[in-house]
Amino acid sequence: MADPEKDLAGAWSDGSEIYEFSGHRVTLTDADDPDDREQGTWRATDNLLTMDFEGDEESYRYKVQGDQLTLTDEDGDFEVYQRVTGPGKGKGTTTGDEHRQKPDTGGQLDPLLIGIWRKTDSFADQGVSMVVDTWLVVNQDGTYRYGDSKAVGGGYGFDATLEGGDDVSIGKWRVRNGVIEFMEQGMRQWAPLASYYVEGNSLMFTGADGSREVWTRAG
Repeated sequence: MADPEKDLAGAWSDGSEIYEFSGHRVTLTDADDPDDREQGTWRATDNLLTMDFEGDEESYRYKVQGDQLTLTDEDGDFEVYQRVTGPGKGKGTTTGDEHRQKPDTGGQLDPLLIGIWRKTDSFADQGVSMVVDTWLVVNQDGTYRYGDSKAVGGGYGFDATLEGGDDVSIGKWRVRNGVIEFMEQGMRQWAPLASYYVEGNSLMFTGADGSREVWTRAG
């Protein structure tokens, strides 16, 4: 049975703020200003975490996967925090929606990743706008295809559609310690891409530098 007090113990950061859980006390600190902090209490029932900062309550569905904590609000928006300190660091504890957990052992294929994913980026500058879709295909046989794209744009009386594939990468994929890894065709070594989180039809990649990409299931 999950023990929230043990699983949450320690400090967690998303790069902009830090939650630190000790017993049933919680401290929220601005990562850029350590003197800016709030203290409160917390409680957890099933996979619902409620924090009370002097009467101001915040509730989230939570999930601990190894050294990653995901907090999802009532609107479905979520933030991912990395464990900074704590007794569970590196031990792969889990709570909450365990059917979504990422494998924490080497060389596995996570069925939650299998499918066709699309990332959409939009740009606008000086009256010209463009929307670019990029696709990632993750196959159940352990192969992938990444980089097919389509750009639609227009401005100043013109419209254009461009399809690209010059930078397509194909090869093998796997999950190791909660990180998706690629081995591009012709290479002999696995390269880590990002840690990830799947929520319904949304996939979020978090890079080692804290950068994030949100993909939508397209098939």
